[in-house]
Amino acid sequence: MTRFDQPPWEQTHQRLVDTLQEAGWEPKDGIAPDGWEPDLVAVDGRGTLLCVDVKVGTRPLHSEVLNRLARAQDDLAASWPGRSAVMLLTTSPISARLDSAFAARGVIVLPVRDARHMPSALRSAIVPLTREGGVRESGARKSLTNEIAVALDDEDYRKAIDLYQTVLDKQRRALGPSHPIMFDTMGRLGSLLVRVGRSDDALKVMTDLLQRQLQAVGPDHPSALETEARLASTYIQTGRSADALTLLGRLIPRMNDVLGECDVRTLEARFAYASVLRSLLRWNEALASYEDVLQDQIETFGPDHPTTLRTRRSIVSVLTAIESSREALDQSTALLQDESRVLGPDHPITLDTRGYHVGALASLGWHDQALTAAKDLLADRERVLGPAHSSNSWLRQLIADLDQQTDSR
Repeated sequence: MTRFDQPPWEQTHQRLVDTLQEAGWEPKDGIAPDGWEPDLVAVDGRGTLLCVDVKVGTRPLHSEVLNRLARAQDDLAASWPGRSAVMLLTTSPISARLDSAFAARGVIVLPVRDARHMPSALRSAIVPLTREGGVRESGARKSLTNEIAVALDDEDYRKAIDLYQTVLDKQRRALGPSHPIMFDTMGRLGSLLVRVGRSDDALKVMTDLLQRQLQAVGPDHPSALETEARLASTYIQTGRSADALTLLGRLIPRMNDVLGECDVRTLEARFAYASVLRSLLRWNEALASYEDVLQDQIETFGPDHPTTLRTRRSIVSVLTAIESSREALDQSTALLQDESRVLGPDHPITLDTRGYHVGALASLGWHDQALTAAKDLLADRERVLGPAHSSNSWLRQLIADLDQQTDSR
C-alpha cells in the first residue's frame, strides 16, 4: 500500500471513496489477499470486488508493481465468490511494454497527469465493471468465483449454491476457517439461501458465520455486528419476528456505541426493529421507533432520500392501522407530493402510498373524494402494473364498497 506524505493525499483518498460510494460501491476492510493492502477496497451490489492501488510519483513504474498486482489478481480470482478486479491509479510514467503487460495480466491501469484527476478517472473506469460481464471482459481469469456470477446472472440458483459450497471448501483449506474472505462468502451464501426460500439452511450458515466471527474478531467488531444484523433480517424473512426483536434489542445499543446512532447500518437495524414491532401489532411502540429513526435519517440522508421516504411511508401505514385517519391523511398527502417529485407519479411505491391516502379518505367518511381517488388509482395501477396484478383486488373491493355506501345515502 502506498503511503503519502503530501497533505493532499487524505483529500484525494476521501474523494476516491466518495466516488465509489456515489456509484453504489460499498467500501470494505480486511478482504484483500494476505500480504497486500490496497488503498481502496469496495464491493458493488452485484458482488463485484474492486481493489485499487494508488501510486503518485514521477519516476517510471517498475515491473515489480506489475508482478505484485498480478499475483493479487490471481489470488482474488481463486478465492473471491464473484467477479473481481485489480486497478492501479498512478501519475507515474508507464512504458508501452509495461502497459501491454498489465493488460495481458488483467490489471486495469489508469494513468493520470495529476492526482486531482484520479476521481474522474476512477468514475469512468468503474462504469463497465457494473455491467454484465464487465470484469470478465477486462481480462480477469475465469474461475469458480466467476462461474458463480454467471449462475446468478442466469438465475440458476441451485448451481450457484453448489459452487458457493465448493468455493468455501477451497477457501477453508487455503485460507483457514477464520479468514475475512471466507466470512464474506458465507454471508453471500446465506443471503442466497434466504432468497430461494431455504430458510433453515440460511439460518445454519448465518449462525455458523456469526460464531466464527465472534471467535476471530470479537462481538463488537463491525463485521460481527453486520452479521448479527443480517441474522436478524433472516429471522424477519423467515417469520421469526420474536427472535428478530430480541436480537435487534440487544444489537442496536452496541451498534450505537461502536458505529454511531447515525451510521447507515445502525439506522437500518433501527428501522428493522420498528418494522418488527409493527408486524407484532405493537403499534404505539412501532410508531415511536419509526419517528425516532426518521429524525436521524433526515439528518443523515436528507428528506428526499428513498430510505427516508420509506420510513415516512411506514409511519403512514401505522397511523392507518390505529385509525388515526386525519394524521394519516395529512402525512400521506405530504408524502405523495415528495414521492411524485423524487420517484415519479407512476412508481409502484408512489402508487402504494396513494392507496394509504384513499384509505384515510374513506376512514374519515369522505366517501365521494375517496371514490374518485380510488377509481383514479385503479386506472393508474392497471396501466402501470397491469389489470391482473394481485394488489388491485383490494382496490376493486374498496370501490365496490364505496359505491354501495354512496348509493345508500
